[in-house]
Amino acid sequence: MHTFRIAAAALAMLICFGCASTPKQEAAPREAAIDVRAAETLRRMSDHLKSLSAFTFATTSVVEQLGPDGQKLQFSRRASIAVRRPNGVHAISRGDDWNKEYVFDGKSITIIDRNKNVFSVAQMPVNIDEMFDTLAEKYGLSFPTCDLLYSDPNATLSADVKIGRYVGMHQVGDTKCHHLAFSQDQVDWQIWIEDGDQPWPRKLVVTYKNAPMVPQDVILFRDWKSGAPFTDKDFAVSLPADATRVELVADEAAR
Repeated sequence: MHTFRIAAAALAMLICFGCASTPKQEAAPREAAIDVRAAETLRRMSDHLKSLSAFTFATTSVVEQLGPDGQKLQFSRRASIAVRRPNGVHAISRGDDWNKEYVFDGKSITIIDRNKNVFSVAQMPVNIDEMFDTLAEKYGLSFPTCDLLYSDPNATLSADVKIGRYVGMHQVGDTKCHHLAFSQDQVDWQIWIEDGDQPWPRKLVVTYKNAPMVPQDVILFRDWKSGAPFTDKDFAVSLPADATRVELVADEAAR
């Protein structure tokens, strides 16, 4: 089942880079009402990303979570991500509350929590799409920007959309962007896509509308670069000294 895979990422903290357990969606199917301009703009961004064999980008995020007394708290994080299709992803995330790394090399995924000095390794299928599907379906895990890294982001992003609209031309910093808004059963999300010949994603806001206090993630994208000359060393794992291996436990509820 394709869905917006960050639908619960702000609600739990697991060992995986930006990971969370994603609840199933059981809502009755409804006919989608997606504005033509919104659909075309999302597809244009997707076609741009899917045309790239290798690329890098960085993010700055504000993630909202509930404190022990139910108060909504904000945490800042920053990440750098490298992608080599069809079988390489290397992501490093640091912030107020964690220091984690995620490496997929076409054979296995390694997830490192450098604050806790622990890591997990799990065998994975040979390509990025199937790796993300396995993480979500077998382990109940995802990370915030994975939908953009699929071989066809448009198919993944739009699969469970109920309503989609073109909001207008708005700024993200100094960049003029197409502002789109979409609604799904569990989340509402907005995306700002750069205007011009290179329609990079520039901002993503996700609202977890069925969660207590309706938390949000706000993700800003920067430093998009394509054609990076990667080698296998760029997707090699460097473990912390004396790190302890822990098992990546399957989420039974996600099966």
